[in-house]
Amino acid sequence: MAGNYYMASEIATMPAREVVVPSGRALIPTYAKVAHDEIESRKAFLQVFGLVVLYALPAGIGMSVVAPDLVPLLLGDQ
Repeated sequence: MAGNYYMASEIATMPAREVVVPSGRALIPTYAKVAHDEIESRKAFLQVFGLVVLYALPAGIGMSVVAPDLVPLLLGDQ
């Protein structure tokens, strides 16, 4: 039973995680370049945050909408 909850949690967080984690890795050099300037750092963070929300939020909402059909398909009827 606990395994089903774990798998459901992994499936539910997958869309957002698949967008956020690679973006964070790719942006570390950019953040390092603007780390000395507080205004530029804030601007860069807000731009990235806006783009992540633009992609991750609809993916998470979409996953929650199709979850009643997707979970039994992926995990079985049990």
